[in-house]
Amino acid sequence: MSMKWMSTVGMIAILVVVAAAHGDLSIIGTATYQGSQYNLIWDDASALVWLDYTNPTAYWSNQMAWATGLDAQLTYNVDPTYAVTWSDAAWRLPSAGGAPSYGFQAATQELGDLYYNKLGFLGGSSSGGVPAPDLDASVFENLDLVGYWTSTPGDPIFSTKPVWMFAFRETRSAPCYDTVYGFQDVDATSGSFWGIPLAVKHSGLAVRGVSDVSVVPLPAALPLALLGLGTLAPMIRRRRRAG
Repeated sequence: MSMKWMSTVGMIAILVVVAAAHGDLSIIGTATYQGSQYNLIWDDASALVWLDYTNPTAYWSNQMAWATGLDAQLTYNVDPTYAVTWSDAAWRLPSAGGAPSYGFQAATQELGDLYYNKLGFLGGSSSGGVPAPDLDASVFENLDLVGYWTSTPGDPIFSTKPVWMFAFRETRSAPCYDTVYGFQDVDATSGSFWGIPLAVKHSGLAVRGVSDVSVVPLPAALPLALLGLGTLAPMIRRRRRAG
């Protein structure tokens, strides 16, 4: 086998790995959930793996239970070029960080960091000319223009037990009457006003920390690729002679 063939195979193997990478985000496999496959997206810089699935809107306690119970419901199909070591014992809702803030550019939390820093979306109001995020252009396939719960409680001075959320898109009523993107806020998870429940529903997105995602050395995969090419080469030569 010539060095030219070996170089070609090596480049093919490298391209297979690189093709799934998008900046700091890389698809490292899939997980089967409820009969469908969803990408596992590794955020190298933040040492996180995202499950590319949006859980339908639900109350905060239900989303928390959904995320923590995911591991028992997933069948992992990690790409053989990767070896994953989890640091979190279970999946969870994203954290809003130690000092979350109200408003735009809230990149102190995991969802804000994903929205602004990793996906490069803009934050602001549609009335100010800010466009909606182009979700189709991102590595994610199942993000929605909705609000997502975090796992971080807000200031407990109110009986509504507020929790931080992050909105990829949110339509605000009085006094703003606008649509905003990349907006962080708190919402009620309990309580009532004049008998009207105040708890709201948001979607869920699951994340899990990793202590290591190792890329399996490419040379280990080359012998099989070379063997395949070596098998095909005589057939190609015979066909050329026959022609």
